[in-house]
Amino acid sequence: MNTTISKETLIEIIKPLIAQQLEAFIREHEIKAKEVSLLERLIRIEEELKAQRDVIASLLREMNARFEAIQKQVDSRFVAADKRFQ
Repeated sequence: MNTTISKETLIEIIKPLIAQQLEAFIREHEIKAKEVSLLERLIRIEEELKAQRDVIASLLREMNARFEAIQKQVDSRFVAADKRFQ
């Protein structure tokens, strides 16, 4: 039994199968690409949050130093005022 399939018939059979497989492959990799994109976004957000925490921490240190300086200045003024009233 020698069955031969013409080239056109073979193309008609294979073409939809290839299209289906290609479509499934693209869908699967689109999902993976979106996941990678989301992970990259999360990483950038985490890095930015860390940078913001560092900025806030340095600002708090500066504010504490200024408050301490102001407190010393106020204390010295009270001492000077006490000396004047004595």
